[in-house]
Amino acid sequence: MRGSGLSGHAEYQVLPTLAKWLAEERVDKGQLSQTTDWHQVTVKELPEQHDGGSCGVFTCMYAKCLLAGSDPTQAFSQNDIPRLRLQMAANLLKAYGLPNAKLPGDLSG
Repeated sequence: MRGSGLSGHAEYQVLPTLAKWLAEERVDKGQLSQTTDWHQVTVKELPEQHDGGSCGVFTCMYAKCLLAGSDPTQAFSQNDIPRLRLQMAANLLKAYGLPNAKLPGDLSG
């Protein structure tokens, strides 16, 4: 599990709380909990959200970087969010049956 931002503050126990919730969900779904095998890593210097509506794009981009093995600290910034939001929308539209979907600037790459 990786954390950023809030995990460094004493009043927020983000990673332990998330790990507990995931373990409880696994038990509720009849799966064995293996949270003791998880390694928690705090990534410092992640791009930070500076508005009230981009948390989903930031979360998706962190996940994309993690899955791709790329460095999220240099991958994007708040200034990239409008373009990334359109790119994500185009990718979703194409993936779900609208292959000819075009958005401003053809950002579907």
